[in-house]
Amino acid sequence: MPADLDQLQRLFLRALNTADTSLISQIAPSDSLSPTDQIAIYRNNTQATRHKTLQAIYPMVDNLLGEACFKTLTHYFSLDVPATHWNLNHYGADFPAYLLNPPNQFSAFRDLPYLHDLAQLEWFLHLAYYAADRSAFPSDAFYALPAADQPNARLLLAADIHLLETPWPVLAGWQHWQQSGALPVTLAGCEVPQLLCVHRDALQPTVSSLSPAAFALLSHLPDCSLAELADQPTLAEAMPLITEFIQQGWIADFSMTTPATCP
Repeated sequence: MPADLDQLQRLFLRALNTADTSLISQIAPSDSLSPTDQIAIYRNNTQATRHKTLQAIYPMVDNLLGEACFKTLTHYFSLDVPATHWNLNHYGADFPAYLLNPPNQFSAFRDLPYLHDLAQLEWFLHLAYYAADRSAFPSDAFYALPAADQPNARLLLAADIHLLETPWPVLAGWQHWQQSGALPVTLAGCEVPQLLCVHRDALQPTVSSLSPAAFALLSHLPDCSLAELADQPTLAEAMPLITEFIQQGWIADFSMTTPATCP
């Protein structure tokens, strides 16, 4: 009995992402290709497209692992974590986490403990590039709030802002990559964790190093009201930076909704 369109689409996606053979019975025979071979053409094209997508997002990881290893790894990733969105710019968010626990044949990655953080930096750079353009902070709307309500406001970061704390010198690695198209031979651990902000500057994603005070403040912004921020002694040094972050566009809006938790 022929499947309806919805069922056929589901079977087709399952055939692309897995070794499932349920679609074979729905495919008309061909003089030159079996149903299995017909599916394989689409599956291979899909896998190749996902590989190229990940290669574009994670060029440093690709360079570090080598073309053959990276291609094999992205093949397994594509099978384990298939795309769920029509826009492949959304594909690959889980790749850094995948590197923490790859398939057994990639156990050698455990000798590259900075691989996850390097990949996380690349994903944030990708997000920053495609993030919505910033808008000016709505100062008039904020100051129009009753004075008693202003302390309850939460300041919101621009869409291109992403924070990364890492014990590895991935900033130096990225800077070396920008200059030479290659990574340093080694990446030794840092004595003090790097506190980084990935953001867009002049339409290009970039990375800035932050002071501990600035990093702590930006990390708390989405979850804490102004009053809650002011009540935390560890943030006292950083509170004057709010004006600076608004001026440079890193803080782009505010919300009056109650956050779930404030760390």
